[in-house]
Amino acid sequence: MSRFANLHRGLAELDVRFDSGQSSLMEKSLTLTLAKIQETVYSEVMAQKIVPVAQPEGTGLSVIEHYQAEEFGELQEIAPGADDLPSSGEKLTQVQRNVAKFGGKFSYSLQDFENWNRANMNGFSYAFDSRRGNNARRIAERKIDAVVFSEVDGRIKGFFDYALAPVSGMTGGWATATETQMLDDLKLLWQKSYDGSGGEIEPDTIVLPSAEYGLLKTTFRTNTDRTLLKLFSEELMVNIVRSARLDSVTSATNSVAAKPVALCFKYDQDLLSLHIPRPFELRPGKWTVNDKYQVNYYLDFAGLFVDFQPNIAMMDLS
Repeated sequence: MSRFANLHRGLAELDVRFDSGQSSLMEKSLTLTLAKIQETVYSEVMAQKIVPVAQPEGTGLSVIEHYQAEEFGELQEIAPGADDLPSSGEKLTQVQRNVAKFGGKFSYSLQDFENWNRANMNGFSYAFDSRRGNNARRIAERKIDAVVFSEVDGRIKGFFDYALAPVSGMTGGWATATETQMLDDLKLLWQKSYDGSGGEIEPDTIVLPSAEYGLLKTTFRTNTDRTLLKLFSEELMVNIVRSARLDSVTSATNSVAAKPVALCFKYDQDLLSLHIPRPFELRPGKWTVNDKYQVNYYLDFAGLFVDFQPNIAMMDLS
């Protein structure tokens, strides 16, 4: 308390007096308070980590024209001197994708600015609150995830708006499954994606519901020091991640209702990609008539483009 005693002594020399209540307020203002604000835990943002993101197309778009190519033709044996060579090429199919526009706002009051200004005038170096801006960015990222891992928006598509390759013959119910059954399920999931490409593309990404991911990460292969997650990911060179958004998936397109679902695919922009014409953007703030400093933010999102559906395998783990 010596610093407060010195402070009061200095103020007394300037003929400044405080009663007990005022003194406690002064001491409170000079006390460093370490506070951790309790925050709601949201599902970790995963979509932009596991799906290639296309170069932003730019603002002002309402539709993106997307072309899908299909090769045709093959080399054939011909007679000597023949001029009727077989044709080959590619067929381009135009697909139009809508661009959904999202927006939100946050604001600071005049009191917020006055408090910040007074604190800095009094010699305290306080950074202006950036939590609202950071929170807005997280909201935008969660919106992308919500679309990508669901079937809720009719204008733009996520994984489950496509008819994915369903796995059959799995055990599921990992809470009571053996380690062998869990590994066999993973093998079926990987094999379905691999077979969907005719054995031409090896999948390298598996996304699991949170509970199943936890079991895989904490279950050790018998008589080894390797978890099932490490064993499978290292042997097949597969990146296994989790998303709580897969804990309960409902998709009429894929005939699942409130089920834990796993996905498997190849991380390759030629096969699938996210299109975000306008990534999260904060606009310059402005004062409103009710003395609020309002900041608007925007996101243009065209959803998930899938160019090769048989590559994406889906497994119901219930």
